[in-house]
Amino acid sequence: MNTPLWAIGAIIFCSITGALAAFLIKKANVTLNIKELLRNKYLWYSMPLFAVSALSAVIGYSGGELSILYPFVSLQYVWSSLLAIKYLDEKMTWIKWTGVFLILIGVSLIGLGA
Repeated sequence: MNTPLWAIGAIIFCSITGALAAFLIKKANVTLNIKELLRNKYLWYSMPLFAVSALSAVIGYSGGELSILYPFVSLQYVWSSLLAIKYLDEKMTWIKWTGVFLILIGVSLIGLGA
């Protein structure tokens, strides 16, 4: 079975929306207080993004090989790192950057192999 570009695109979209949803949960600074949870706008914004991420994963996986598509989900780590640097003032060490670089190399090799 060949994996079409639209399936890869759906999985990349899944990774982007998943990273945005995780970022919003971090931004929500979630507590265990139920009243605060119900009023937390960032938490509410994250829920539809997780749903969109899951739906795009279902669409993407239906169009190709899992062994080709699933590694593209790891791009979520790349997007999350970039969001954390830009908007949460998190610091990246050289080890973290090496990990991001290795993810990009791995996904590129899998993409070329497809």
